Amino acid sequence: MGNLLGRSLPIDRHKLARLWQGIAFRAWNSFICLLCLNLFLALVFRVVDAYRYGQTNPTNPVKERYGQLEGGLLQLYPGMSERQVNDLLNETWKRSLIYEPFTGFAEVADKGKYVNVSANGYRVGKDQGPWPPQKEQQLVIFLFGGSTVFSYGVADDVALGSRLQETLQARLAQPVAVYNFGRGYYYSTQERILFEQLLSAGYVPDMAIFVDGMNDFYHTQMDLALRPTDISRQDQEVNSPALPRQLIQSVAIGRFAQAIQARLQNLVYKSSTTPGPLAKSGLVLNAEGNATNYQSELVSVVERYFRNKAMIEGASTTFGVQSLFVWQPTPLYKYDLNYYLFKTRFEPQQLFSRDGYPIMNKAVDRRKPEKFIWCADIQNDIHEPLYVDSVHYSPKMIGMVATCIADGVKHALSSANSKFAK
Repeated sequence: MGNLLGRSLPIDRHKLARLWQGIAFRAWNSFICLLCLNLFLALVFRVVDAYRYGQTNPTNPVKERYGQLEGGLLQLYPGMSERQVNDLLNETWKRSLIYEPFTGFAEVADKGKYVNVSANGYRVGKDQGPWPPQKEQQLVIFLFGGSTVFSYGVADDVALGSRLQETLQARLAQPVAVYNFGRGYYYSTQERILFEQLLSAGYVPDMAIFVDGMNDFYHTQMDLALRPTDISRQDQEVNSPALPRQLIQSVAIGRFAQAIQARLQNLVYKSSTTPGPLAKSGLVLNAEGNATNYQSELVSVVERYFRNKAMIEGASTTFGVQSLFVWQPTPLYKYDLNYYLFKTRFEPQQLFSRDGYPIMNKAVDRRKPEKFIWCADIQNDIHEPLYVDSVHYSPKMIGMVATCIADGVKHALSSANSKFAK
C-alpha cells in the first residue's frame, strides 16, 4: 500500500494531446461560428439601416410608442414636413443620459441638426450667449427644470430657453442670455444640487428660474430615482471597468444583444407600469378597482418642494442671485382632454400630478410664497392639442409658458428693491 501511495500515476500523453486537440477544435469551431454569425448580423443591420434611414419618411418614435394617434402630430409643428418632424423626434429620443456626480445623471453633450447640448451642461438655444456668461454685457439667467424645460420633442430655436430669451429681450429692451439647464427627469432636489454646483464652480447668474411640478410628483418617494431602463442608457460610468458602449455597438453581435436587452426591459417596464382606469372621484384606482390612499405622499412632495425652495433662496441670497420659482402646466390639470392626443395612454406617474396639483394649489393659497409664478392653469381656455407626447409641450405651448414666466420676471425686475430695475 505504501508503494502504491508513493508511486505517481503514469501520464497518458496521447490522451492529453487528444483532449487539447478536442478543446482547440471546439474553440476554433465556436470562433468560426461566432464570426459567421457576426457577419450575418452585420449584413442584416446594414439592410435594416439602409431601409430605415433611406426611406422617404423614417420611423416616428412617438407613434411607435403610443400607436396610431387620434389626431396628427404635424399640426403641432407648423412649417415642418413629416420627414423633418420624424428626424427631429428620432434625434430627440435616441439621445442618452450620462453619469454625473451628486445629481446622478445629466444630458449627454451632443451636436445635431435639431438638438444641441453644450459640454457645459445646457441646451444650446437660438443666439446662445457665450460661456462663461458675460454679466457685464447681458442679463444672465440660468433656467432649471426637467425634460419639459429642456423641451423634448422640439428644435433648439423653439425650446423654452430660446423662447424665454426672445420674449424677455423684447419686453425688457436689453440684452438677455438664457442658459437652459433643463434635464430629463430632473425635479427640485436635483435642480437645487445643480444650482449649488454651478455657484460653487464660480458661475453666478443674475437670475435663476426653477420650473417644476410634474417631475416632483413623478418622484413621490425616492430622491434621484431612475428606472433600470434609464440606467442602462448611460454612456459612461465612473470607476466602471466595462468596455465603452461605442465599442460594444461596433460589433454586430453586441448590437443585437443590446437590442434584445432593450426590448425585454421595455416589455418588463410596460407590464409593471400599466395604469389603472382614471377615477372621476380624484383618486387613483388599482387593477382591482379599489381606491389607493396616497394623499400623505402627495402632501410630502409639496413639503419637500418648499424645503428645496427655501434652500435655493438661501444660496441665492448669499451669492446675490435673484431666484424665481414657476409651477408648470400638466395635461391632467385644467386642460380639455378632448384635445389631448394621448388620453388613452396615460402613464402612472401622471396620475400623481393630477391629484397632487390641487393640493399644491391649496398650499400656495395658504402660504402665499414669494418669488413664485403660478403657470399651471394657462391652458384652461385653450381648446386645441398642446402636447407633442404624453407630457412634453408643443411649440405653441412652450410660447405660452415662456410668456407666463416673462410676465413674472418683468414684475420681479420692476420691483423697487430689485438691483436689476432699470
